[in-house]
Amino acid sequence: MNLCMRIASVATLALLFACNTDSAKKDDNAQKTAEVGKPLYSCYRHITNRSSCPWKFQVQQDGTQYGNVYFGDGTLANCTQQNGPCTIPANTTIQIQYTTTDGSAQGVMDVTDQNGKMNNWFYVNKVVDICPDYHHSGNTGAVALNDPADGDLNAWGQCTW
Repeated sequence: MNLCMRIASVATLALLFACNTDSAKKDDNAQKTAEVGKPLYSCYRHITNRSSCPWKFQVQQDGTQYGNVYFGDGTLANCTQQNGPCTIPANTTIQIQYTTTDGSAQGVMDVTDQNGKMNNWFYVNKVVDICPDYHHSGNTGAVALNDPADGDLNAWGQCTW
């Protein structure tokens, strides 16, 4: 084999190696971006029920929702983890997780008392990838919103609206 053919063979092998290495890198990146069920951003808050009766919480599914709300860790009875409904027993605190869609968390939370009377409030994050807060004006009755922090809910008073 003459010198030119040896150089061509080495160059071909080097080119093949480089192409295979780039393919492997692309496959690794594709695998990382293909993970399902892991939101890009989550915010953890709480629902605290300090009252003597259960309260039911549920996110409305009307098409204007961005992200989801996950209630508890999946072990609470009478609680659908993704978006509810979730009935929180008296004297119980659970963790909730707000996730986002394209950095936005937005929806309407329904809160229902033991007699079936419901109130609801709009929540939204004002800046991409931060915790949402509940919009309200004035007294919210038996359930305090954004207490003690934005996105927290606190059933503290009487058992009915």
